Amino acid sequence: MVEAIHNSETKNFKILSLPAEHFEIEKTIYQDISRKYRYVMCERDELTFDRLKRNIKKQKAKYFVGKTPSLYFGSIADIILNANKGEYSHLILDYCGQIGTFHEELRHTFRNDIIEVGGTLSLTFNKRITPGPSTLFCNTIDKLNTYQIPKGQDNGKTMRVIKTFINREGGYKYDIENIFEYLDNNDGAKKGAAMVLVVVRRIK
Repeated sequence: MVEAIHNSETKNFKILSLPAEHFEIEKTIYQDISRKYRYVMCERDELTFDRLKRNIKKQKAKYFVGKTPSLYFGSIADIILNANKGEYSHLILDYCGQIGTFHEELRHTFRNDIIEVGGTLSLTFNKRITPGPSTLFCNTIDKLNTYQIPKGQDNGKTMRVIKTFINREGGYKYDIENIFEYLDNNDGAKKGAAMVLVVVRRIK
C-alpha cells in the first residue's frame, strides 16, 4: 500500500482514509513518502473518533505541519458519494469488513473516477461471507466470474468475488496491482481473522 503510493505520480496530493485512532499508515506516508499530502479522515464510531481527534491534536505538529487533517464523523460513503472526479490522489479504505457491505460506494468510486490518474485505491476486507445481503451480492458476482477467473486458479470464493467485482467495475481504467492475504490477530485471538489487502491503481 505505502509502496504503491510511493510509486505514484499524482498532482492533487489529497488522501481520503479510514485511519482508526492512531493513523499509523498516514504517519508512515508523512515520514517516508511525502509531506505534501492533505488528509480527509473519516470515522463512524464515536469513541474511536474522539480518540482520533485527541491524537491528531497531540501529534499534528510532528506529522501534519501546516496541513491539519480534515476529520469527518460518519460514514465514508457520505464523502465518496459526493466527491468530484479526480478529487483524490489515493483512497485508503481499511474496511476490515466483508466486500458485500461496501460494494455500492466502491462502484461509485470506479464509475465516477474520484481517484486521479496514477492514484491508488487500497482496500482491506475480511474474507468471510456470512448469511445476509453480503451473501446475495457475493453469489451474484461469483456467477459473473467464469470467463475472467477460472475457479481452479484462485483460492476461494471471496477472492473470486473481489477480483471479478474490481475487474468489471474498474474496466480498462483500473488495474489490480497487488493482493496480499494475511491473518489479523489484533484482538488477541489465537488464530487471527483471514483478511486480504487489495491495491488498485487508476491507469487511464
